[in-house]
Amino acid sequence: DSRMVDYYVRHFSPSTTFLVATGNGGPGYGTITAPKPVVALGIAASTQMGSTGGTDSITDTRQITFGDIVPFSNRGPGAEGRTGVHLAADGANAAGAIPINTATNGAYANTEWGGTSRSTPVASGAIALVYQAFQRRTGRWPTWEEARAILMSGARFNGYDTFTVGAGVLDAGDAVRIAAGLRGLYATPAEWTAGGYHGYTHPAFASVVSPGEVATTTITLHNPTDHPVAATLAARTPRRIGSHEEAIIADRTKE
Repeated sequence: DSRMVDYYVRHFSPSTTFLVATGNGGPGYGTITAPKPVVALGIAASTQMGSTGGTDSITDTRQITFGDIVPFSNRGPGAEGRTGVHLAADGANAAGAIPINTATNGAYANTEWGGTSRSTPVASGAIALVYQAFQRRTGRWPTWEEARAILMSGARFNGYDTFTVGAGVLDAGDAVRIAAGLRGLYATPAEWTAGGYHGYTHPAFASVVSPGEVATTTITLHNPTDHPVAATLAARTPRRIGSHEEAIIADRTKE
């Protein structure tokens, strides 16, 4: 399914962006669920507790927590070695739609709930605004690569690693401002997985880097505004801060 979507977008509809939930089976790494097309955005779930006054009601706004990654949100890497997560959006907990035949009245067809199946439509609404702003500025629709790059460039870094949050927590306002050319910049490609296979790169398949081999690519920064933008670049290397090991004995003949 992942490669079918990848083929469809690349050959028939390059201005279409698919957004897919990472899944709710965290907090372990390598837990993201399929399908995860290379051309799609994987959306994790962040928190916005206390935003609706329901099951997580508060006494004042200082109790609202925002931007943490909820433990159940699935994490990368994916089976092909990619990060799998591109950014996070509000998935715990806030208002969301429910079927009208459940509420019996469209005016009340919403409730408070959470999950990556909630954070993904939140990000979908944001990227629709990015498409509109980009089209008004340029007269054309963005490609999936441009839309992804803009949405990720507008995200807020919240301190988590790339496999957990991708570029950060969704900021629809900043993403739209970049798309509209009001401020900021964006980078393409928005992500890069080093390596290939026998000298070729096949995006929807695993990439291999042999010991001692060097892999390089070019990252282009785009300034959509009409004034100079100063950018500071720095490399970061993941560092292990701790580990724990123990034996787990499982009998698969029993439930």
